Amino acid sequence: MKTISEFFQLFWDKQLHYSSDEILRELEWDDFVKVVSMMNIKSCGTKIEHRVLEKNGWGKVRGHSAHGDGTKPDGAVVEIKSSIISPLDGSKVTFRGIRPHHNILEHYFVLIDLRDYKGNPVTNVFRLSKEDINHEKDERNVLRPYNMKKADREKNIFSELGTSFKKGDLERWIKQYSVEIDL
Repeated sequence: MKTISEFFQLFWDKQLHYSSDEILRELEWDDFVKVVSMMNIKSCGTKIEHRVLEKNGWGKVRGHSAHGDGTKPDGAVVEIKSSIISPLDGSKVTFRGIRPHHNILEHYFVLIDLRDYKGNPVTNVFRLSKEDINHEKDERNVLRPYNMKKADREKNIFSELGTSFKKGDLERWIKQYSVEIDL
């Protein structure tokens, strides 16, 4: 039986090997997800974003723009968010940094479910228009400001939103917003 130190070394040896963009680019989606799911949350999200842009032939927004991640061939600005549900207790759908006040026509949410880690990941992709985002914020209260006191949220119309799924919301999103894109 391996010691924790041996597992730790093996884990990082594999992470360092598979973290190169060239190697990640060659992996099938399920293997790609298994590798990036072990990265820190910012790296994981960035790797997924870059892959979605590349696989779909969408351009990357130049610089450190706070106004979208990519552009479609027709010029539409898109934002890509990702969330991984892990096998750990308390893991849930968490999309953050949604900015309805920006000029983003479509938001793509990539949800990866790894709860059955012995099998393959289950991936759902949701496309929400600007109107859908506002509906989920104003009517459904699924998207709402986070990390702010209620009084501050009410004063700040430029708050970033995050998900707060209640029972049935995920199933509704699967039925209402699911799309197929290249991964």
